[in-house]
Amino acid sequence: MLHQDNEESVKLATCIQEALNRQQGTRAKPKLGKPFYLLNSVKRPAVIVEMGFITNAEDRAMLTDPQQQTAIAQAIVSGIRQYRERAAKQD
Repeated sequence: MLHQDNEESVKLATCIQEALNRQQGTRAKPKLGKPFYLLNSVKRPAVIVEMGFITNAEDRAMLTDPQQQTAIAQAIVSGIRQYRERAAKQD
């Protein structure tokens, strides 16, 4: 999970990463994605979700499995919802 160099992007990345960690059984932490054009040019909170590498057989199997794709998408949605709920409480 890569995020922009601002507080809201860090919050968004953290919420999504926490949901993915629960789904994947991992303990990854979001990282600053400073060299990425997308993260440097978008004005809203943005993140890049990297779930694996197609060149890795295990990752490829996970990424091409429709059930795993659905589970990953649901975790990402869960993280976005969590971010929005936290943001609404601060308003």
